[in-house]
Amino acid sequence: MQLGSSGTLGKLRHVVVNNYAQDASLPADHWFWNEKMSGGILIEHGVHFFDIVNALSNQQYTEVYGVSDSRNESQRDRVAAMVSYNEGLIASYYHAFSGPGLFEQTTINLVYDLARVEIEGWMPLKGTIKALVNEQIKEQLGALPGWTISKSDTLDNLSDISRPKGWGESDSSAKTDKELTYCGGIAYDVDEMISGTFEIHQSKGEVYGKCVQSILSDLIEKIENKDHQLTVTIENAVESLKIAVLASK
Repeated sequence: MQLGSSGTLGKLRHVVVNNYAQDASLPADHWFWNEKMSGGILIEHGVHFFDIVNALSNQQYTEVYGVSDSRNESQRDRVAAMVSYNEGLIASYYHAFSGPGLFEQTTINLVYDLARVEIEGWMPLKGTIKALVNEQIKEQLGALPGWTISKSDTLDNLSDISRPKGWGESDSSAKTDKELTYCGGIAYDVDEMISGTFEIHQSKGEVYGKCVQSILSDLIEKIENKDHQLTVTIENAVESLKIAVLASK
């Protein structure tokens, strides 16, 4: 999270969250389906993913749209939200509680100017990154847990295959010795493309427990020292809840 919010990978432009959850333990009379009690999927569950994206982007929402589908009058089991943010981020969220546990899966795709990131798990434990880097960015990626580079190429050895041959080609004699890479009109000084994986080699329960301990430690420090700045504030929570409420209407 610190790597993305620091700007190391450039601006965060697009996020896609897909959450496919099991409903075997949620019979029709379960409180989860009673939206007067739970608030519905986006408020009871999806709000945490709004939290994640808000923290990653440091942006504020400007527009929120929501759609949903119900299997019957009392079970709204599939919901989606589209959210735009004040610095250009567009994010989509899809949550379904309508399948067997064998298909349960959560993925978060992050599109930065300089990287494409896919994170697996509602408690994220591993993922993949494809990034344009320089030595400084490469060094910072190396701090990720279990980081392993699987492929590396200098930009001089790569060609843009996004268009048919001959389209948009320029006179090579006009090129400078060191070209910058432009994303959304922003120039970046990078010289290599790498692909790799990262993974926390602990169980979901261990990681979850450490996260809870960290939050409690932060709150205790605030109680003991009023000048301490909380990592996660009540304002952060309210912002995410507002998005969830708007998307649920």
